[in-house]
Amino acid sequence: MKKSLAASAVLSTSLTAVVLVAPALPAAAADPSCTADSAQLIEVVPAVTHTESQYSKTVTVPAVGPEKIEVANPDYVPATTDVVRHPAEYETVVVEREFTKTTPGTTIVHWFKVENAPDAHSGWEPTGNVRTEEREVKAAWEETITVPAQGQPTIVVANPDHVPASVTTVYYDGKVGGTTDPALAAWVRYAPTGWPTLVATRTVTDVPETYVCDVEKPVTTLTNGSPLVRPGYAFRLISTDNDRVVRTIGNVYKDGSLFTSFQAAGDVLDVPVTFADGSYTLRYNSRDAVGNVATTQNFAFVVDGTAPKVTDKGTDGAVAQSKSFKLFDANKVDKVVINGV
Repeated sequence: MKKSLAASAVLSTSLTAVVLVAPALPAAAADPSCTADSAQLIEVVPAVTHTESQYSKTVTVPAVGPEKIEVANPDYVPATTDVVRHPAEYETVVVEREFTKTTPGTTIVHWFKVENAPDAHSGWEPTGNVRTEEREVKAAWEETITVPAQGQPTIVVANPDHVPASVTTVYYDGKVGGTTDPALAAWVRYAPTGWPTLVATRTVTDVPETYVCDVEKPVTTLTNGSPLVRPGYAFRLISTDNDRVVRTIGNVYKDGSLFTSFQAAGDVLDVPVTFADGSYTLRYNSRDAVGNVATTQNFAFVVDGTAPKVTDKGTDGAVAQSKSFKLFDANKVDKVVINGV
């Protein structure tokens, strides 16, 4: 069978005869493609497909880093130690007091040290004037002062790099670890070990559906062609095709005009000779299931249904060793010599 597309032919019929099928269009005028809609489609070859699937699994991703970390406290002020120098302390001390003593005609003024001041009954009277001096009561000294720290040196804060543990879907991509991007999931024909979840399934066409069209003409053969036949004879037409013959046709013409028609729904047709003596032409062809038409063939034949006549041309009453006869037939003349009659 040829994968091609040919134009289909249609059997035409009249009221009195079956007309021979018109021949198919030449191959050059046919669409070279054969599709599901082709008129000459005889077989659809199914597509070859396979099923592919994607798989995934759920995994727990462990946390990355601790939730809290200890860092230096930006507000921490450490303890400090300072040495404070204190100056010496002084005080004003009365060291002498002025006293006066009056005697007849004389006033005596005298300064007495404080520790030697005269007794109140000695006759000396204090004037209220005093002499003072600065005395160191406390020597200069140094003091170490410690300022306590403010806050703690470190504090605990949330770790900015911490990634908490999570549950995620990982897709099989042909590698051990898989991928979290579903767009990168592999399509496979098997269920990979350790990937229990079926995500999606698709059907992939390996070989597309194809179509077979029949563009070959059937061949009709006259199996018993005889140029001279008698009434009651039947011509047998047998048609062959690479697919299926649906009609075989035989038309009988006389003097160039259609005389009678025969057809059979199949690949065998018998054309019976039931007509008068004379010359005829048998034209025959066939059509297959998709409209391809066989090349019309012509076969000329003569029907002779008239018996021959015998004429005796001898002399009446004569004795002869042999006689000559002529046999006359409607369509053939033979001279026959019969001896010893």
